[in-house]
Amino acid sequence: MKLTLTKNITLHIAYCYLQIEKQVKRNDIQEFLNRDKKYETIIENRINEYLKNIDILDSNNNLTALGVRAKDTGLVYENEEGKYKIWYTKSDSHFGNKIVYFERVHPNFDTKTESGNVKELNNFFDKENHFSIPIDDSEYFEYNLKKTNIIFSEIRETETIKLNWTWQGLNQSTYSFEGKIGNNKNIVSKQIKCTDNLEKIIQKILPNWSTDYKRNRIDFNSDLLNDSITTFIDSIFKTSWNSFKVVIEKLPIMPYDQVEAVKWRDFIILDILKKEYVNPQDLTKKIKHINSNEVFNSFDLEIPTSKEISILIDTKTSYWHFYAPMDLNPNTREKNSNNIEYSDKKINKLLS
Repeated sequence: MKLTLTKNITLHIAYCYLQIEKQVKRNDIQEFLNRDKKYETIIENRINEYLKNIDILDSNNNLTALGVRAKDTGLVYENEEGKYKIWYTKSDSHFGNKIVYFERVHPNFDTKTESGNVKELNNFFDKENHFSIPIDDSEYFEYNLKKTNIIFSEIRETETIKLNWTWQGLNQSTYSFEGKIGNNKNIVSKQIKCTDNLEKIIQKILPNWSTDYKRNRIDFNSDLLNDSITTFIDSIFKTSWNSFKVVIEKLPIMPYDQVEAVKWRDFIILDILKKEYVNPQDLTKKIKHINSNEVFNSFDLEIPTSKEISILIDTKTSYWHFYAPMDLNPNTREKNSNNIEYSDKKINKLLS
């Protein structure tokens, strides 16, 4: 199953003074933590003290959670502060209030002269999980805010970019952005790993999603493509959620409840009878096989009697495929005659 969610995002623009923890790749720290080479004792001690100051090691020189991450990936946080021009979302349906791109401005830059709209924001932005969208001359990186009390000078203009959120099943997903930002700078199409809980979000997108069977529960519809009816996979499903347009490829589906399961199963039985001659014994085996499918198995469906099947038959072809094998074997027909009640009126209608 693949999901593609798309939406436009409005970016607001402001000047502010920020103190941040910026994520950077430090191969030297990763090399040290993995003991790839030996150091003199005095140098090693100095490095350990530095790593304690940036929370890579604890007071006993053991790895912290950040240290484990640095050892595995080489990614650490470094402090940075100054005046910035920021692009951010405001009450966005998905991101809320989040800074998604910024540029350094000169320390002497007068933000009041630029906008004239200065205010103090207290906890307007979350402290963690901000990022900078990759553009032509700047790579993607993540960062946290050291302080969320920000002197803020907003510009009365906005920009719009496009967000693509792609899911590969329910185990992983990525963001990518399209458009231009700042002074007509192109956004680089880069797959950015997303850590959202997809198992929870799919239940919001598809309210009838079964967490047990990982399928969307639906009412049976004979207008579904034949492949979808027999494979229980909807090739393309479109919907909307939380301002996103949602396209789902190869969506697993199943009957909504017991009633819909019987309709669905019976349709498959009739489809068999439209295609081939089947004697009662073989038909029973086929029905048992259908009922044992994981999609139907949870409903504990009973095997329909010949009488119940005969009531379902609605085409001349199905009629002959059901009755002809019994006509060729009178003993079978006699054995089943008590269960078959097919009115002359219905037979005449089918055969006319």
